[in-house]
Amino acid sequence: MSLKEQLEKVQKELQKLEEQKKDALIREKELKLKIELEETKNEAKKNRKVMEIVEEHFGEVTEENLKLFQRIMEEQSEQIKRKKEQLTM
Repeated sequence: MSLKEQLEKVQKELQKLEEQKKDALIREKELKLKIELEETKNEAKKNRKVMEIVEEHFGEVTEENLKLFQRIMEEQSEQIKRKKEQLTM
């Protein structure tokens, strides 16, 4: 095989590797987006559960109810921590 043929072969291999790299980068980006979407869905699910609890105990969610809920949670944070520890034991 001549040097010219060897060079052409190496250039073709390099081009093929560059295309594979592009494809891999595209797949990486797609997977990152899927992971981000899944994390966002999980976070939304948690938020919905919290909202259901707030609605169950405070009625319709309004700015006033949220402020009340926040104030109660702040006041009772130590009790909640102790209860949580007791429940996990």
